Amino acid sequence: MSEIDISGLPGKIKSIMPANNEKNIKNDSSFDNILTKSLKEVNSAQMNANNAVNSLVAGKTENIHETMIQMQKASISFQMMMEVRNKLVDAYNEIIKMRG
Repeated sequence: MSEIDISGLPGKIKSIMPANNEKNIKNDSSFDNILTKSLKEVNSAQMNANNAVNSLVAGKTENIHETMIQMQKASISFQMMMEVRNKLVDAYNEIIKMRG
């Protein structure tokens, strides 16, 4: 398994979130809230990509470039979410090993 540097993760998560959510993050920056908001953003990106594909297939739009961009955004955000999950599971396993 390759090592992945997640030292800049808070900044990266913050950079993919819309600007209107920055105020809420500063007021309530618990790990749970940041993670929940990030998961909602990933879900939103997935839904936007799905809507773009459906519009393209239905002939409502002919902008294949925007559709591909939406699909890539969704893919990258999902991959990042999975890497964060993997790091959290690894950290949890290390904590369990230390207790035993």
